[in-house]
Amino acid sequence: MKTALCAAAIALTMIGAPAIAHAEPGPTTTTIDLTRIKSGLHLRPEQAAYWPAVEAAVREVARHQGAHRIGRTVSLVLDSAAIQRIASAARPLIAALDFQQLQAANGVANEMGLGSVIAALW
Repeated sequence: MKTALCAAAIALTMIGAPAIAHAEPGPTTTTIDLTRIKSGLHLRPEQAAYWPAVEAAVREVARHQGAHRIGRTVSLVLDSAAIQRIASAARPLIAALDFQQLQAANGVANEMGLGSVIAALW
């Protein structure tokens, strides 16, 4: 039930967000700021337990791609393998978020060009 509620909440936040509804085909390059994402979500202690898997997935994709890290950000090519890896790691965290956190996640995902990752969650 909680997963269905979270799915419905994410679907509602996607209304009016064509970048997520119509993910572009093929690889795209994006810059991800993990610190900004985490702080924007305002994770509760029980949710924070899911964060390390998301961070590890992004860092693993970056290592695999030989991505350049600039300060707190990392530039990635979001090909299908990267999208699936990050989405798989993010599913448990997304399922634990409340409506406001889902809205924040959707907003930051759009800003950072992560619409294809959000689309892959479904």
